[in-house]
Amino acid sequence: VIVDRDGHFLTHYMLAERLMQVEAAQIFK
Repeated sequence: VIVDRDGHFLTHYMLAERLMQVEAAQIFK
């Protein structure tokens, strides 16, 4: 279990999904 800066508990799946969204946002700017 990973805790982010805001103290939210993230599963590995949620973390991977967030990283993909960040990468997609950078690509499609």
